[in-house]
Amino acid sequence: DGRQNKPAIKIAAGDGGQKETAEFFQSRIRQIEYDCDADIAYDSARDQQVTSGRGFIRVSTEYVPGTFQQRACIERIENQFSVVFDPSSIKYDRSDADFCFVVSKISKAEHERRYGIKTTLSRSDFTQLWMDYRQWIGLGDHSVLVQIAEYWVKEYQKRTLCLLGTTGLPVWKDELTPEQYKSFKANGVIQAEREDQDTHICRYVINGCEILEKGDWLGTTIPIVPIWGREAVVEGIRRT
Repeated sequence: DGRQNKPAIKIAAGDGGQKETAEFFQSRIRQIEYDCDADIAYDSARDQQVTSGRGFIRVSTEYVPGTFQQRACIERIENQFSVVFDPSSIKYDRSDADFCFVVSKISKAEHERRYGIKTTLSRSDFTQLWMDYRQWIGLGDHSVLVQIAEYWVKEYQKRTLCLLGTTGLPVWKDELTPEQYKSFKANGVIQAEREDQDTHICRYVINGCEILEKGDWLGTTIPIVPIWGREAVVEGIRRT
């Protein structure tokens, strides 16, 4: 039924919005889905949802080959059991999760290709590292695989939000220069101020003994989208 009646992203103008703007974003989303074969991600997650009670979709960005232009991508996560969400999150889409792990296994050669030859794993004896980090290194049938994990974490910062009367838009106080703030305040441009908690998402890649990558995600929620099957709470523990 899911394959025959596929859910789709629908953009509505909303209160005060314009139909043309909604149609523009709708067409952009359809183009993104077409460029990255999003149907594969949707169908895979739906199949995982039915067969195992959970499926996941990843939202990411990539460079267009040969250019500096980036594009958004919607990708599948092949192993649904490789994703571990913050167990304290309660929203269906886990948008309130403070962290998430996505675990995978690669060869040592692939590890060096991705992260260089100056990592601890490349500089050290593989057998010795296997003894120290046996749950991460020396995995697989022939003990030649390395486990890596993406660690997505939501970081919080208290900031002051200002409402600008000239535009009706909010702006962070620390994004204004001291001169701008004093001028706006004196001229009544700042109509209101309040303390708020700003969030941003940081992504780490780890291999059990070191941090391989670190970077910020542009959004404010972790870009791993869950699709759950039947949920039940058994003895106070949520099961899917």
